Amino acid sequence: MGADAPACDAHVKRLAGLEFVDHKARWDARYEVAELVNGDDARANLIFAVVHLECGQVQRVVDAQLAIAGLTGNDVQKVLAPNITSAADDFIASKTDAFWFATGSAKVKQASASVGGIRALPIVNTPESVKAMQKHVPGSYPMVLNPAPPLDGIIVPTMVMAYDVVLFTNVNVKEDVIYRITKAMHQNKKDMAAVFRPMAGFETDRMATEYDHLQYHPGAVKFFKEIGQWPPKRNPGS
Repeated sequence: MGADAPACDAHVKRLAGLEFVDHKARWDARYEVAELVNGDDARANLIFAVVHLECGQVQRVVDAQLAIAGLTGNDVQKVLAPNITSAADDFIASKTDAFWFATGSAKVKQASASVGGIRALPIVNTPESVKAMQKHVPGSYPMVLNPAPPLDGIIVPTMVMAYDVVLFTNVNVKEDVIYRITKAMHQNKKDMAAVFRPMAGFETDRMATEYDHLQYHPGAVKFFKEIGQWPPKRNPGS
């Protein structure tokens, strides 16, 4: 968290003594209002919500998803958390109405089991909303997740915000080293997913993706050419 950590910790301690209304009862009432106002729209669902604001880089994701719905942190009641795991724990403890986490993660499954089920809020996929999202998280894009046993909260086909994990290296690292790392990732998706479940969504057929302002290492380019993924293509919707 860097220089932000001390201030964040202080805020968390000051908030620790606050009393919170049971989030299930509050959510039921606000969900009913949201449905009457605007169907499944994320803005309607979050406009009255108590959500966490994290002191860390994931805050960019939170800001981006609020921006998609035309909201900012000033439109929700804020509860600070030092990281996304603590924020999920706050949700489980009925301190907040919503939380952010990678779909398919063990923590999401724990949260769902703890509160009797969760629902992922869909984002709006319009040129304006995507532009607002990318202002906070460059390279992010909308994608549809379909219901599957590992994806708690994905009850129906749901439009979500996605962004790729990019591996950075020093320009002076030997070509063969990066070539072997890139090849190992391409060939070992199953092993990576066994360690971190969201890696099950790793799409090996589009590892070579075009990004603004980023350049691939020659070792990666060599491997991508071997498997027919060069030149790189842009993500759909990005």
